[in-house]
Amino acid sequence: TLHYPLRRQRQRCIRDREWIRGTTTGSCCSTTRTTLPEQVALETVGLLARFHRHLSSTPPWSTDDPRVHESWCSLARVMGPIRTEAQLVRFTDEKEMASVRMGWPAELVAANQDTCAEVEGWSWEAVQEAAELVVRCADRCADASVSPCHNDAHAANVMHRQDGGLVLVDLESVGWNWSAFDVATVLVRRALEAGFDELLPDEGIIDAAAEAYLLENPVATHVEFVRQIQHCSVLALWVKAVWSHIAFLAFGKSCEHPMIRAIPSELKALTQYACLLYTSPSPRDS
Repeated sequence: TLHYPLRRQRQRCIRDREWIRGTTTGSCCSTTRTTLPEQVALETVGLLARFHRHLSSTPPWSTDDPRVHESWCSLARVMGPIRTEAQLVRFTDEKEMASVRMGWPAELVAANQDTCAEVEGWSWEAVQEAAELVVRCADRCADASVSPCHNDAHAANVMHRQDGGLVLVDLESVGWNWSAFDVATVLVRRALEAGFDELLPDEGIIDAAAEAYLLENPVATHVEFVRQIQHCSVLALWVKAVWSHIAFLAFGKSCEHPMIRAIPSELKALTQYACLLYTSPSPRDS
């Protein structure tokens, strides 16, 4: 899964495609709708499982203290353990940022109300409600399996080699997260790129993804991991929405880009799915 050492991956995350003869399995934030075949999505899940298993037993990962639950639930991190500061510094007057808090997207919308109002459904209230539900769903993952994750496993970051195998690229975001987060990212981004009416994965694809993952990295029971994927799907959709808020800054606070136009539907899907999950029993409640 690593086509050269991880420390070099971080340095060459943009150029690494030059090292691989092949093509990406799909697109990212394209104006053209593309559907990642289900079989390729499941093969990607299996690849991520092997990636997690390998790094978890490799120093320094094997001796790290991940603190994933704390990162997601403390409100101090807008995308939990995923670092966003380096990206935001590029579009602000700040020279460096110690931490981007969970409330940052809502604050951004509040500070640009007139502009954001051009996109129907994009409001401070919608963003704030989504953020609160993300924290509640994250809290239900307290006992979930953690791994060194890719953290950006959309189809454009997975390549088909000429020999037919798959390889992960753009590993600058690698870090601790819930194992199910990478799986959820594959499924959620598949729906987004295809323009599916339902942005969150259905029971069938979640069940198949859990089976594919656990075959390579048996970190939980099937029932437990299905539940973890469901909750992490909310987090994966939140992360996509946060990146879209960063894009709002990157494009000079323009509301014309498809990433910006998609924010309301992403927030709506997140809210509806999170509410559904939160009204159903949690293993922690028993």
